[in-house]
Amino acid sequence: MDNKTAGNRPHPSRQHEARVQLLEGLAGLLGCHTDLASMLPDRKRPDVFRVNRQRKILFLGEAKDSEPPSDLSARARMGAYLRWTSIHASRCDSTTIVAVCHGQYDHRVGWASALAEGLLDQPILGWTVRSAVLQKGNVLVWAEIWPRQLRQVVVQ
Repeated sequence: MDNKTAGNRPHPSRQHEARVQLLEGLAGLLGCHTDLASMLPDRKRPDVFRVNRQRKILFLGEAKDSEPPSDLSARARMGAYLRWTSIHASRCDSTTIVAVCHGQYDHRVGWASALAEGLLDQPILGWTVRSAVLQKGNVLVWAEIWPRQLRQVVVQ
């Protein structure tokens, strides 16, 4: 299992690293090029944490190889990320995307539930959770968070 506290990281698998690269590409497509990996208050380090200050977009991505959505430490870590990014979205009037890239199609509902549950009590008005199969072996589940009214979960 991944240990995401700064300074204590195991060697990731090839699949994990490929998913990190995929998430980095998605962040880049959104124009999120400024790395914020060391900026979380609890010192946890997501795999990808970037911002586009001009367009007010924050992107946080987690690559998963060995952690299923039922893993309590992974869910707790995701909850911490969602709390911090939700506060950021509401205070900065920005769009935030929190994404999980994993390899098990059957896990998409579990990760979508983990994201939705983590957002239910946050100080934000709007969010949506979606999923998509990107390519064989890679599934993306993401939450889009913004300070407007709308809440929905769409799992495909």
